[in-house]
Amino acid sequence: MLSIGLSDSLADLEQIIQLQRVDHRAAFPFLRGMFEQIEAGTCNGKPIRDSRYVVMGQVCIGQEFRGKGIFKMLYQRLQQQMRADFDLVATEVSTRNGRSMRAHSAIGFRDIHPDDTANEWRVIAWDWRQAI
Repeated sequence: MLSIGLSDSLADLEQIIQLQRVDHRAAFPFLRGMFEQIEAGTCNGKPIRDSRYVVMGQVCIGQEFRGKGIFKMLYQRLQQQMRADFDLVATEVSTRNGRSMRAHSAIGFRDIHPDDTANEWRVIAWDWRQAI
């Protein structure tokens, strides 16, 4: 498991986000379906299974910290620190969580299975190979 800290100025905020390297997936058999969905998908026309990717865990921003740009800062820091080693980051978001879907989309995440509308949990990815 990998972690990224944000900054000392946000001492009251949980500053760790959890990431899972693909080569450690055997330790989490309950995530098998998600990994299969990720590897069956494409991101910007490229098969994800041929990419170097990391899987992001759930990001929860406390209500008192929302609207302060913390979500965006977390992902920007993640990209800065990991772009040299990974092509993209993937995660799952519930379609019931419109706030999270919009926040991820604003950063650059895209649905890797846009035709699969029956599944409540959407697997999305942000391609770091694209120009910023």
